[in-house]
Amino acid sequence: EVSGYRVIAASNGLEGLRALRAEGAAIGLILLDRNMESMDGKVFLDAISADEALSAHRVPVVMMSAAGDVAETRAVAFLRKPFNFDDLLAVIGRFVQPAVPALP
Repeated sequence: EVSGYRVIAASNGLEGLRALRAEGAAIGLILLDRNMESMDGKVFLDAISADEALSAHRVPVVMMSAAGDVAETRAVAFLRKPFNFDDLLAVIGRFVQPAVPALP
């Protein structure tokens, strides 16, 4: 758990697809690196779109990259690397609520 969010980490696109298949509707947001080993971000999104069960979940995706804008993707938001943790939390908070509310 990070800042009240349950986090499932995957070190590459193939692991990410396995996690998405295993967790299904429990995943509220995908943080996706544009450049990953075994499968880049676009190929990952194509794999989700091609899989009827995965695409049915309609999980929002936030794309991250040190490269320029990635408007050509189906991402709901883009974070340019490097970014700070507060910026990351702000983008996440636009799409999902923490599992445990923050203390005042």
